[in-house]
Amino acid sequence: MQVNLMARLWIAGIVGVLWAGCQRPAPPPPDLHVETLNVPTAANRSDLILLAVPLSHRDVRVFANPWRGVGEPKRQAEVETTLKVLRVIKGPPLPAEVRFRAYYGRDYFFVTGMPKGPAPIGLSAIFFLERRPNGILRSSVDGFRPEFATHWVTGPVEPEPCPSPQDCMAEILLRYRQADDAQAYADGLDSSVGICRRLIGFFRTFDLLTNMASTEQHPAPVKREACSELTKSYNEFELPPACASLIGSTHGAKDSATYNAVRREYLKKAGLAWVRERIGSDNEGDVRRYLQLMKKSPDNEIRRLATSLLAEL
Repeated sequence: MQVNLMARLWIAGIVGVLWAGCQRPAPPPPDLHVETLNVPTAANRSDLILLAVPLSHRDVRVFANPWRGVGEPKRQAEVETTLKVLRVIKGPPLPAEVRFRAYYGRDYFFVTGMPKGPAPIGLSAIFFLERRPNGILRSSVDGFRPEFATHWVTGPVEPEPCPSPQDCMAEILLRYRQADDAQAYADGLDSSVGICRRLIGFFRTFDLLTNMASTEQHPAPVKREACSELTKSYNEFELPPACASLIGSTHGAKDSATYNAVRREYLKKAGLAWVRERIGSDNEGDVRRYLQLMKKSPDNEIRRLATSLLAEL
């Protein structure tokens, strides 16, 4: 009797161990790379950068995910996406369609933070891809969206050569084309400006925005949003004349007064060091241009400080 009892206990123990092992999630795949997309970093790291439209998604495999709380997915899916290539921004010429793989979470208790899951079918975006030794294309990041949305691009795109990936992306983001969806373009301009400041710098972004606001043929929503972005991101400079009729000559006047008070203090205390930090450049030409524009400020003290700093260059 005791032998039978011991045997039963031993068998139950073995079954319990096996059952626990079956329930334990497998370790994550070695090529899983969960992080949010950093466009400037991805531009340097990626083997391919494409302006493309997703045509379809296909699950390659689905597996359990080590679950740590309500903000984590219970499963991970490796998904293959087929893209229609509109323009190659970085990399060699490609066929009209390519496929890439990425991992995405499934079965979230609730979804927070950055957008998750595969890119929407039929909506254009800039994709950042890496080619693995086995020839498979993978997204630069997993878990979150591996692309920067450009949903306003609805018409054909000319396959122009790219002087650099950064220049091409800035051209897509901050040059409105007549074939684009004007309202969708205007709605996405805030994000585009932030990305372009990091890709091509303070003044090149300023010049593209100024040109956009001043181009008579552009639709009113596009020009109005360009003027609005200039008041937010470049409030120390005079707006293009066209902006007065689009957003009013007093738009942001209260904020400008506040910003000018802060700016005076920075110019007094940190001088040229603050200017270089503000524009994100040590280039003397950029610093000089910034101070020349500041000499046109309606604030007398700022004009005086700018003149004094110019003499130090």
